[in-house]
Amino acid sequence: MSKLKEMRTARGLSQSQLAEKAGIKVRSYQAYEQGTASFDRVHMDTILRICLALECKMEDVLTDPELLELLKQYREMVDKMA
Repeated sequence: MSKLKEMRTARGLSQSQLAEKAGIKVRSYQAYEQGTASFDRVHMDTILRICLALECKMEDVLTDPELLELLKQYREMVDKMA
């Protein structure tokens, strides 16, 4: 099961409900969840919209190890700046 599907079903949302809540097309969301389109490589605004709709962190739904490492490094940098 994909991370997206796992998070969506845990929130009790259908694909269409999540897409509507995130303000994206249902077909686009279905492609991300099914893996026919790479969710890790979509525009940042789409990732953020979905994360806001799911009320989750980006690392909860992203799967690319390189991207996850970059996100970790970014968060560490921001924490040091605070």
